[in-house]
Amino acid sequence: MTWLKKYFDILRIKDFCLNYYCTTCGANLFKTGLIVGAIKSLKDDLGLKIRNSEDGFAIEPYWNALKENQKKIIFKEICEKLSNFTRKDIEKYNFSNGYSPVTFISLMSDELELKEIFFNETRYSPVHQFKIDELKKMQEKQKQYYEEQKKAEVRQQNLKIEKELKKAEENKKKIERKKIKDQKRIEYLNHLNQLSLIEIFREILHFEKFRIMGIKDIDLNIKFDDFRNAYNNLDKNDQDNLKKVFYENHTKFKNFKKLLKEI
Repeated sequence: MTWLKKYFDILRIKDFCLNYYCTTCGANLFKTGLIVGAIKSLKDDLGLKIRNSEDGFAIEPYWNALKENQKKIIFKEICEKLSNFTRKDIEKYNFSNGYSPVTFISLMSDELELKEIFFNETRYSPVHQFKIDELKKMQEKQKQYYEEQKKAEVRQQNLKIEKELKKAEENKKKIERKKIKDQKRIEYLNHLNQLSLIEIFREILHFEKFRIMGIKDIDLNIKFDDFRNAYNNLDKNDQDNLKKVFYENHTKFKNFKKLLKEI
């Protein structure tokens, strides 16, 4: 059994990250294990120093710290061993978590200086076809991802349009309601102008409609003499209730309050 297969067997027990695109650890432990396995097999340390953790697994050197010629020598050794893998071997190391060390190494070959090495060493082995199949899967996943993204964008756009249409409809209804209210207010003001001042005072005492229509004393254009005469013709109870309405609704009856003080 080659050192690479032995290493892959260890991976079935050790929980090393095999996500090539991992942004947390960069799968450094796995790549360092490949480096150490390769230089031991070559019986040449290539000038690299190995540093182990307390449990005996190598944690240095880092793949990204290697020089280009060191990467090529090590990767060639890895690919030579990988080229002996059968289809059954490849499937064996396709772990249940969805990650595969074979896939990982094939992705490492995407580095410009390693692409030719991977092709030359594995071109007549099942690994080469596996790489092609994996690329097709990745392209299909990427295609599905972009399609889902496009659908999500369309959904968002449709929701935005729907929201804008709903808002426009609500604004339209709001404008219509305001038109109706303004028209009713005009009609009510015309009605008030047909009444005597005492009758207007009666309307004010039944304040609800006056409030709903937003009528203020300045809308009525009442002269002081007319106000005084009408007010004095009210009985004491109505006078008191009228004063109460005036003072409780100060913003609507500022002028009437002033007229009361002059009586």
